[in-house]
Amino acid sequence: MDSSGLQSLAGFCYQIKVFTLCLSEINENSSVKFEHFDDVEINKKIETDQILEQFAGQTLTENAIKLIQVKKTNISIDTHKKIIYNWMLTTIENPSISSYQLFTDMSYENPKQLLTFDCKELYEEICTSNKRANALITKVKERFIDDYKKFERVYIKIKSSHQVINSENIDNELYEAFKAHLNHGGVPDDIYQCRLGELIRHIQHEILSVAIDIKHFECNYTSLKKIIEDITGAIREGKIGFNYTLFRDGNKPDLSDSNILNSREYLQLKACYPNSSQLNRIEKHLVQMQYYEQYRYQQYKNLKKLDIEYIEGRTHDNYEDALDELDSIPNGDRPLNRLAKTKEKNGTNQLLSEVPGSKELTVGVCIYLTKDSTKNTLKISWEEEQ
Repeated sequence: MDSSGLQSLAGFCYQIKVFTLCLSEINENSSVKFEHFDDVEINKKIETDQILEQFAGQTLTENAIKLIQVKKTNISIDTHKKIIYNWMLTTIENPSISSYQLFTDMSYENPKQLLTFDCKELYEEICTSNKRANALITKVKERFIDDYKKFERVYIKIKSSHQVINSENIDNELYEAFKAHLNHGGVPDDIYQCRLGELIRHIQHEILSVAIDIKHFECNYTSLKKIIEDITGAIREGKIGFNYTLFRDGNKPDLSDSNILNSREYLQLKACYPNSSQLNRIEKHLVQMQYYEQYRYQQYKNLKKLDIEYIEGRTHDNYEDALDELDSIPNGDRPLNRLAKTKEKNGTNQLLSEVPGSKELTVGVCIYLTKDSTKNTLKISWEEEQ
């Protein structure tokens, strides 16, 4: 089986985590970019006092850029050289680049230092290359041909200002890095981990949103603080609210999966939406169910079992009230009417009304109670089973 696609996806997820880790260190004068000059890029504004007469009494701002190459794989000799070539070409175009970093996972046992090649020999290899015109080595050749001194200056600059980070466990590093940002000391550890997971999902969502238009993503200090403020306000003791948009985009069900197609919750929704053109409505309701399941799991972890019992009991009461109303209407008791009336009544479910994403949760619990595993005293049916 060809696993190249999965490896590429794993590398992309790792790159997002490295980007997020870099965000933990920014301040008012810095920002982090995703897929701009490199995989990740840190921009810092540095104020320097100038004594030159024409700048007397002024403070100038200079940009310092760090390029970060992210690799979740073994660094071969060929990959090593490509990293150097990329950095050299980018440095020629951008004098503000001041430092370089290779971020990789320790498990791959990659080198602790780059640029270990003999500079003169590497230059000769580049100049004698006959690779195609769009090859990276050819682009370097075109920029430095007949100018070894220039090549040597750039090579030495990169060699003296680069570092290799062999991360032992990036998840642990993220956990430690955001303790102050997400108020680890002021909340239970489960809450902190929920906040950290939500932050990573938010960053991933923002990156994918701009990637569709083939644009790079940049996050500055103000943007990060706003994201963190929203997350810490939504996820705290006694109140856990995950951003539904982020959850939806990352948890779309596979409607070709036989396990889903044979599930009771799917079949009950299919009774409400029998046409193939209505599959998007089934998908939406299944995502809302998963959203409630996540909320339910976190509430149980936070010892809120009684709250969940109230929410689900109240939802079933609303379902029975909906049935009573529909029974009084000629031909009113139909699957879609049961679903719509129960959702309408459950919109005022008290314990969910103040939770972010409450609308989706009040619907999600309705679908959750149609699962085959639901105990009979709480089980909901949009269509009576034979």
